[in-house]
This record gives sequence, C-alpha cells and structure tokens, in this order.
Amino acid sequence: MSELKPCPFCGKQVGKVTQHTHTFVKCEKCTAKGPHVSGAKLAREAWNTRAESSSEADAMASAALIARQDAELQRLRDAAQKVVTEIDQMPPSMAAGILCNEILELKSALQQGVGR
Repeated sequence: MSELKPCPFCGKQVGKVTQHTHTFVKCEKCTAKGPHVSGAKLAREAWNTRAESSSEADAMASAALIARQDAELQRLRDAAQKVVTEIDQMPPSMAAGILCNEILELKSALQQGVGR
C-alpha cells in the first residue's frame, strides 16, 4: 500500500480512501477529493500524482484559514459581550462566581488551541 501525500489545499498528512460508486481519496480535514477511479490502489496513485500545490491554492487555503479564525474570534467576542451584559445585571457576589467559571472555560479553550 502506498503512502498518501499531504493534501495540497490544507496540508493534512492523512487522507482517506473512500469507496462509493467509484473510489477516491478524500482529505479528512478540508474534504478535498482526488479523482474518481476504480480501486484503492489507483485512487492512491491518482492522489499522489496530482499537481503539486500552487501558490494560488496556498493563498486560497490561507485565506480560508484566516476567514475561519476571524469568524471564531467574532463568535468569542459576541459571547464575551453577552456575559458582560448578563454580569452587569447581577448582584456582585453572584457575578464573582460566574466570572470564575468563565475564566476557567477561557483558560481551557486557550489550552486546547481555539480555532484549530
């Protein structure tokens, strides 16, 4: 069995040979697909002999990543604003407990690498 090259669009190291009506390799991260052929061996060969990633494809992948990160950042900002609004309306002792929980959740998110 031949080893699969990384995806030319997102760089993920491992693709998956998928069989439906035809067989093809599909990236498990960005869902890019190789040519539809008959058989797993041909699917691997077709994936590995595709054109190397171009600077245009690299730029598109980078732009897509930036867009996903921007969307995640906006989601986090909106969530933070909602929490601030809710806390402003609470008694101070209740707000302190909620802030502690929020800080722990943010710490966990940062440790897991938000946006990856």
